[in-house]
Amino acid sequence: MKVITDKEKNILLYLPEIQIDFDSMDKVEQDLKNILLRLKYYYFIDIQGFYQVKIYKDIYYGLILELTKDTLDYFDYYDGEIDMRIELIESDFLYEVRDILELPKNILKKSEIYIDNNTHYIKIKEKVDMSQVLEYAYNLHYKSSPFLLKEKNRISY
Repeated sequence: MKVITDKEKNILLYLPEIQIDFDSMDKVEQDLKNILLRLKYYYFIDIQGFYQVKIYKDIYYGLILELTKDTLDYFDYYDGEIDMRIELIESDFLYEVRDILELPKNILKKSEIYIDNNTHYIKIKEKVDMSQVLEYAYNLHYKSSPFLLKEKNRISY
C-alpha cells in the first residue's frame, strides 16, 4: 500500500493486488470501510467529513483510490463521522516505460505496447508478476489510459 496525502486532507491510495467485487455495493462499502480503518490505525490519518471517493480497478494491478475531501463545514458532522460518494471505475492501467527493449520477454509476451509522442506504454493483457512490471515502469496511468489506447498508437511485434 502506498499512501499520498496533501494539506487539504485529500488522499491517494495505491493498492496493488487488492480486488473489490463491484457487483455488490454493500461489499464495496464494507471493503472501503476496512481500508479506511487501516489508514486510521496504522498510518494515523484522521479521516472525517464528506469525501468524494473514486475507485479505479484494473484486474491485473489492483486498485487505486482517490479520496477528495469536500469543503463542507466541520460542524455538519460528528467527530469521526465519515460520509462518502463512491464512484466505481473499471479501466485498463497503462505503464510508462523508458525503453521497451529493456523489458523481460515474459512481460512483452503478456502485454500490448503503445506509443504516443515518443513515449512507450504497456498494457497488461495476461496475469504477470506485477512487482516485475512496476520495476520497469516509471509512471502509471489510470485516468488517461482510454485516450492513449488508440489503435493507431499500438505497436505489434
